[in-house]
Amino acid sequence: MPQATFEGDDINPSTTIFESKILPESPEGKLLYRYFPTVGNGHVATVVYSDAVFMNGLFNGFKGETHRARLPTQNNIRLVDTNGSRSNFQNASFSLDVFKGIFIEKFIIEDFIIEIKLFAHRYYHKIIVNQIHVIPINPKPSPLALNLIHDTGPISQDISFDEETVFEAPVNSKYKCGKVNQIEDPFYQHTKPTVCIIFMELPDILEIKSEVIHTFIASYDSDLYGASLDFTAVANLISKKQDMKILDSHVDAWSQVWNDGNIIIEGNLELAKVVHGCLYYIISSLPVTADTYSYVSQFYGLSPGGLANGALFMDYQGHTFWDMEIWIFPPILYLYPEMAREVLNCRLRLIQAARKNAQDTGYRGARYPWEGGVSGRDVTPECCPENYLLQVHITADIAFAVRQYIELTRDLDWLKIPQPNYPTNGCGFIRELAEFWVSRITYDPAIKQHEINGKICFILTFFDK
Repeated sequence: MPQATFEGDDINPSTTIFESKILPESPEGKLLYRYFPTVGNGHVATVVYSDAVFMNGLFNGFKGETHRARLPTQNNIRLVDTNGSRSNFQNASFSLDVFKGIFIEKFIIEDFIIEIKLFAHRYYHKIIVNQIHVIPINPKPSPLALNLIHDTGPISQDISFDEETVFEAPVNSKYKCGKVNQIEDPFYQHTKPTVCIIFMELPDILEIKSEVIHTFIASYDSDLYGASLDFTAVANLISKKQDMKILDSHVDAWSQVWNDGNIIIEGNLELAKVVHGCLYYIISSLPVTADTYSYVSQFYGLSPGGLANGALFMDYQGHTFWDMEIWIFPPILYLYPEMAREVLNCRLRLIQAARKNAQDTGYRGARYPWEGGVSGRDVTPECCPENYLLQVHITADIAFAVRQYIELTRDLDWLKIPQPNYPTNGCGFIRELAEFWVSRITYDPAIKQHEINGKICFILTFFDK
């Protein structure tokens, strides 16, 4: 069955803001979440208005069925009137500001302008934030009541959670922790990965009389301590009515990203928007390399669908491919070399699995998988054996990315100094990539040449419309 498509008009003249009067929907009126924007910060990400949050490195499923584990969102918040309707919301608009990393729903109802913001905080990076800013239009507005709809979606099929428990914080909060149901490979993972979510208890009704900002947050991390660091810090700001400080610190962090590197295109608004949009979606799935309030977890790679996608049998299931090094890496390297280094580091950290992959297939050095998840083993689905058997150019793609990195940065420390908990340094990494290719070479006396057989090279064909 063909997938529904959507074409909407972008009404904003800014090169960094995408705005529409309507949400993507089919002719039958069904919302098309495939076309919805996403917010993320490399640690967590979500499709706006969806029931899922995905977290870097959290996968569920065995081998070829491993996929991003769905966390039931605590950040899918909508407002309706007391009759459960939005029909009297006037001048509604929906926008993604990629310069600030914020999705905004805006409308007018009676005497108030309502702005609902959603963002994955870039400084308190374990946190996803909802902010509802109410602005009176008239000097003496009439009181207004709005119902708050909080849809977490169905129970996760990927994670078994414990019961919700009260979390001690300056705002009414609870938490729940759980484990994924199925590990990727018991040879590399000896225990099931864990996750904890801390979230605020939300009111059913917002009573509005004057200008006010309501901030609601949820924190996601691999353990309760990690989730509590950012949650407690931001909860303290909420309790002190410092809601704008929460927003400003996020905007400042994104502003620093664009100050570090940007591509400015003049005279072609459509192209400028495409470029800024592409950079935003890549950056929001890569780890933060600037200062953050709490520690940044190990990065497990960037899938073509980004961090906000990757459910079972969808969007490559969040797997990492050659796309990361060949297509995504070059612009990030030139603009944000520290992020590019983390792309290489995620491969380096998993080199022990690549060594075993080479050994198991009769070669030396490090052979990286065609599809990678969290363990470093090949997680290509069983449907496609020719890919994991013959798509060996992935190891050359990684080597090519390393070469580009060294040529541009001259990062001798990365080459020479092993980082804590890393199996080797950059030089060792390069050597093992080369050893794999040397072990693949055979000599053909008939043509008096060395060859590399048993492989698939990539050929991309582009068709005109």
